[in-house]
Amino acid sequence: MIDMSMFAINGSIAAYLARQFGVETFSQYIIITSFVSVFTLFTRGIQTSIAEVHSNVSMASRHHTGREFKSEIQALIFGLRISALWLLFTPLLVSYGKVSIIPTLSASAIPPIASVFAVVVGRLQGIGQFFHWRAALLFSTVLQVPLVFVADAFNSPLSLFILILVIPISIVIVLEVRFFRPPGTQFIEHQLKVPLTPGLISVLAMSATQLPIIYIRHEIPNDRSAPIIVFIYILGLFIGISSTLGSFLLPKFVKEGGLISKSINRHVMNSMPLILFFLVYFPTGNRLIGSVIGSSFELHFTLPFVFAGFFSSFFWCVYSSLIHERLNKFRLNFVFGIVCLVVTEFLIINSFSLRIELFFIIHGVVALISVIFALFVTK
Repeated sequence: MIDMSMFAINGSIAAYLARQFGVETFSQYIIITSFVSVFTLFTRGIQTSIAEVHSNVSMASRHHTGREFKSEIQALIFGLRISALWLLFTPLLVSYGKVSIIPTLSASAIPPIASVFAVVVGRLQGIGQFFHWRAALLFSTVLQVPLVFVADAFNSPLSLFILILVIPISIVIVLEVRFFRPPGTQFIEHQLKVPLTPGLISVLAMSATQLPIIYIRHEIPNDRSAPIIVFIYILGLFIGISSTLGSFLLPKFVKEGGLISKSINRHVMNSMPLILFFLVYFPTGNRLIGSVIGSSFELHFTLPFVFAGFFSSFFWCVYSSLIHERLNKFRLNFVFGIVCLVVTEFLIINSFSLRIELFFIIHGVVALISVIFALFVTK
């Protein structure tokens, strides 16, 4: 219910911004926020490590006290390094994705805050406080609403709307660290080491799912690409839901110390929100999108296009759920394999003139191969 509420609020904010921004500005907003989200996933190593150490400590042993903020400071420094990587990536995104440089640069404020928030989420995840975790996210989502309205009332530039994403999360961090820090935190996290592999795997997974957005933006004129970008963006939201549902399974695997290949059924079930979306989209899709965000975003789809989009996004949902269940079980050989897959797909789609349906099919096949590979290396 909480996740559906967040989905509804985020969807309403996106619909409002689409109507206020228009086709071009909203397309840039989607591209910038989607790709900076990719970079913030480097913080998964922080989240999973803290979740793991907390899940291995019993409540009875949490008698230590202390208010030092070593983990938060360490995470902030890590986030600043991610921001530096984002700034290096900016020229490519500006030239290939055809976005403005100032809003893209403003997004560099997001990774440091996301890194500290990963500490908060890791603690809640490790002690099994999933409701608290999602409730905190819902609170930050609700806080966005008045900020967006105020920024729009003053005709603020796109860069300010991107910076607004930082404010609610910052408020949640302050409240969580001040009032809900678990007992013994300083002692439990004293020798914390942040592995890079979980973050790299999350980044590769998310970058692969976001590849269609920048590819469409690069290949198709702006006025024609916006409806397809919105469609892909919606699919990406459901992939994100699947990854969150997969994250709920991580502490169980940590405690059991083993992996069961047959658990693939759980990840198929985690794609149910996407399946339900397509069941609604088939009879109402084009009219629904047009009525919600404006006729300029209407997508005149064909059945092959919709089927290809479903084929692709379904396997990416399964893959995202699977890897976030097993993040701490992967090693560098998996990272290397996924890098090869992503680079190969990027070279293929930029070497040939592909119909959008064929592109989706290729993208889905890459996801299917990734699922099989992930199962193989964690069997």
